[in-house]
Amino acid sequence: MEYARNCDSGAGPSNRKTMNSASYEELDAAMLQWFTQRRAEGTPLSGPVVTDKAKFFYKQLGFEGEFNASSGWLTRFKNRHGIREISIQGERLSANNEAAVAFREEFQQFVTEERYDSSQIYNADETGLYWKCLPSKTLAFVQEKHAPGHKSSKERLTVMCCGNASGSHKLRLLVIGKSKRPRSFKGTEGSQLPVDYNQKGAWMDREIFEYWFHSKFVPQVRLFLKDKGLPPKAVLLLDNAPSHPN
Repeated sequence: MEYARNCDSGAGPSNRKTMNSASYEELDAAMLQWFTQRRAEGTPLSGPVVTDKAKFFYKQLGFEGEFNASSGWLTRFKNRHGIREISIQGERLSANNEAAVAFREEFQQFVTEERYDSSQIYNADETGLYWKCLPSKTLAFVQEKHAPGHKSSKERLTVMCCGNASGSHKLRLLVIGKSKRPRSFKGTEGSQLPVDYNQKGAWMDREIFEYWFHSKFVPQVRLFLKDKGLPPKAVLLLDNAPSHPN
């Protein structure tokens, strides 16, 4: 009766099968209070955020021994307090499945006729990196039907990834930002970066893509194929984004 009276969620008593308490009750209480406060603020909380905070509280509370905040601990913590994962916002995307099937058959025939190895077939695509954006999902109490959140920051970079079908060759990432020399680059030569950095309003365009293709893609792929003893020819698959050449 005391457990049910103090439980913050109606799902707690209904799903509970034992009355075993948490291994670290003080830690559990601190985590629950922190979780409740963050959800009251509308802060999105993911599993890794919760486990990192648990490790922080474990040290702050002066416990001895190792505590790795495993996935099992997270599952038990969620079950104890009626916590689940829900989406903050989202949309469902549809695709032209018939066109995809037709292209796959046509492309497979092309690969067979030209005798391409999977190491010679590349794919490149851009993605937006909203580096200040909060998660789109959050852990929340069962009784929360909606998860209002804060307005997400739109500060972004564009990152283009490229690799071959066999997974044996991954090209250096192409990163496009707003600033020609961001403040964080101070004292660092661009040639020393682990990525190829370019500046064009953080968006890809045909000029940057053609520069990347001729100056980065072709030399790196040519060298890779030579080292593998493969014919010096390759296929680069692209989508029909306006920033890609016809």
